Amino acid sequence: LPPEIVETELARLDILGIFKVTKGLVITGGRVMSGQLASGQTARIMRKGEEVGSGKVTNVQKEKQAAREVNEGEECGISFETNDTLELGDELVFYKVEEKARRL
Repeated sequence: LPPEIVETELARLDILGIFKVTKGLVITGGRVMSGQLASGQTARIMRKGEEVGSGKVTNVQKEKQAAREVNEGEECGISFETNDTLELGDELVFYKVEEKARRL
């Protein structure tokens, strides 16, 4: 049997500011609405309830210091690798995908 794909939501971030946009990288700031955000996580870009793109976090900063993780309710800045556009008010939904072996 093919493995079962299980997707787990890790965190949600509301975009509060966009600071720098270069080809393939956006530096943005926001507030973690739920969960725990960390560098290396993959995210979907959600705009008005619809998925408009995806990307990956390459760096997280809290209070202008590099941070390993940011918890619910805290504000942070992130470097986000994406070829899609981000807008104020967008939401980033961070997730991980796991494969689980199936048995008969």
